[in-house]
Amino acid sequence: MPRLLVASSPVEIEAKAQEEGLSSEALDVARHMFHELTDRLGRAAVALEILHENWPNHRFYFGTQDTEMFALIEGLKTRSDLIDVSGATTSTGAVSGIYILGKQDPFVAVLVGHQNHEGMLSDDRR
Repeated sequence: MPRLLVASSPVEIEAKAQEEGLSSEALDVARHMFHELTDRLGRAAVALEILHENWPNHRFYFGTQDTEMFALIEGLKTRSDLIDVSGATTSTGAVSGIYILGKQDPFVAVLVGHQNHEGMLSDDRR
């Protein structure tokens, strides 16, 4: 399993999984979690009355509960401009994005919807 798979679409998940030799089990979980989290993130945005145009970019992070994933999640939690919509969703005013966490042992995924990729962990910033 690679340290952290970072993708913005199902096609990119497939390509990176093949490139990095992801097991078929991990790939199946990643596909499922991407679609589940995308649906849940979209419903949360509607509940918060946040227009999709306000956060048009998506980034999906998938891996195991290791130091890199832990650091990513902790970093997201410290940003006041991002809302965690994993549980109850409440509006806090101006936000630049929302994110949602998912877990299917031993895998963890985070999907972030945001204004731009600046400050987000990506392949070229690891």
